[in-house]
Amino acid sequence: MGPESMQEVAGVREGQVLAGKYRVERVLGVGGMGAVVAAYHVQLDMRVAIKFLLPAVLQSREAIVRFDQEARRAVKITSDHVARVFDVGALENGAPYMVMEYLQGSDLGAFLRERGPLPFDEAVDFVLQGMEAIAEAHALGIVHRDLKPANLFCIRGADGKPFIKVLDFGISKALSPGSGPTRHGMTATAAIMGSPYYMSPEQMESSVAVDARTDTWALGVILFELLTGQVPFPGQGLPEICSRIITRPPPPLREHRPDAPEELQTVITTCLEKDRERRYRTVAELAMAIAPFGSRRAKVSAERIVDILQAAGLAASTASVLNTREWPGGPAPRVETIPPLGTTTPGAEHGASKGAWVAAGASLALFAAVAGAFVLRSRAHRAGDTGTTGEDGGRACESNAKRCAGSAPEVCNDGKWVTGAVAEGQCGAVCTPAVSHARCDGLVVETCGPTGQWLKGDACPFACAEGACRGECAAGATRCAAAAEVQTCSADWQWGAGVACDKSNVCRDGACAATVAPASAGAGPGTAPQRPAPSPSPARAARADCDPNYTVDPETGAHKFKPWCFR
Repeated sequence: MGPESMQEVAGVREGQVLAGKYRVERVLGVGGMGAVVAAYHVQLDMRVAIKFLLPAVLQSREAIVRFDQEARRAVKITSDHVARVFDVGALENGAPYMVMEYLQGSDLGAFLRERGPLPFDEAVDFVLQGMEAIAEAHALGIVHRDLKPANLFCIRGADGKPFIKVLDFGISKALSPGSGPTRHGMTATAAIMGSPYYMSPEQMESSVAVDARTDTWALGVILFELLTGQVPFPGQGLPEICSRIITRPPPPLREHRPDAPEELQTVITTCLEKDRERRYRTVAELAMAIAPFGSRRAKVSAERIVDILQAAGLAASTASVLNTREWPGGPAPRVETIPPLGTTTPGAEHGASKGAWVAAGASLALFAAVAGAFVLRSRAHRAGDTGTTGEDGGRACESNAKRCAGSAPEVCNDGKWVTGAVAEGQCGAVCTPAVSHARCDGLVVETCGPTGQWLKGDACPFACAEGACRGECAAGATRCAAAAEVQTCSADWQWGAGVACDKSNVCRDGACAATVAPASAGAGPGTAPQRPAPSPSPARAARADCDPNYTVDPETGAHKFKPWCFR
């Protein structure tokens, strides 16, 4: 795309530098309301993506408010499965923009068009990774409302495996008090917001009267499409699509994928219930329902989703999410929903403290029971291994069989499970503790933690390279190396050789400046007045601490110091 067309689409020019640091390169994509361009951060030596509103929609206050809310809500979600927002700003004409991480890959819509229907484990893994971000959003009281394959972006992680990033929180809804749509004058409560193919029946009626279960509907549509290559409610136009979503039952998954497990078909049908009260109550329930059909990493994602919502008080326990659902391969263990600790049920006013401790113990026991059932079902689904049961009722294992215990692999040895070391590529681990070298994420050093996940450390002051802080200065910075000599920091963050100023100049605050000539005692009335000598800057005052002989001539502003002060 040429400079003129880029100017028309995004309101910026190729080569234009924004905020003194973002050099615009090319257009990456254009949507109905915005455009995304690739840019280069000239100071940090990294590529970023910058999102703009299209010039045609800048007159819409509602569009500007949504653009602002996308940045504010996306930055609150710290999940690695959300595209990070680094910065916000505005062009000279007042048009807002946001700076995001640059992603290399493709969205799942393009992925599906290129590959066709996906294997069950791959489709489930993709959806679960996206659900990790959605779980965190729900824990913060944010509903996405526009989930679709085009907003699930697939990149390659540090381990070379597919990694999903959730995009576009532009029409997300905050459920917390005081942050509803009318807060910013967004009064179009009946307006349709979202992509029609993935909208729930209640969202069709009112985009305001929705809760987290509208995202559950969209996730069911996405999973159906990833497995079949088509949406469950197709149509030629918006009226036909709306009519089918509201009135027709979803087509059975097995009509399009006869090899699909019947239990997985039931999961999708539950997601697509017209009555949201009959859908999964939280994404934690959905995660535990589909995880047995994913890869080994699926269990890790599902447990993380449950933990996120449990920490927010939205899921009582891992076991409780299976209370009324049929567990694939057999009936679910009989469990009772455990209320969050610190709460009591009617008729339990007496002994509430004791009841809370009993509930805590029961929750732990039930978690262990369901986790064991999960492992057995996952292995049977993938390998057809039914196993055996010992005389003591415990589960025996076959020699050299393998499974995961959290992030640690286990191998069967003489009928007993032996825990091995956490290693990259096994049980969801993306790095190997004490083996994988530290790495850089921008200016932040990351090290491999004990569970095989990258842990962020402190940010480097100047630069990060090869897993360590580097350099002695910021690239492009300047300083005075002598009375009339300027040093510039190089691209590898080292001070370069000094460059002398002209004879009539001296170095002040990292730049050559003209010397102020002393006033002449015999100057006549036509002599131009002389500027007063500048007072020493804070930087020069600091130099005085370095060199006790440092002086500043009060008339000329000339200064003397020893060069070793700056080495």
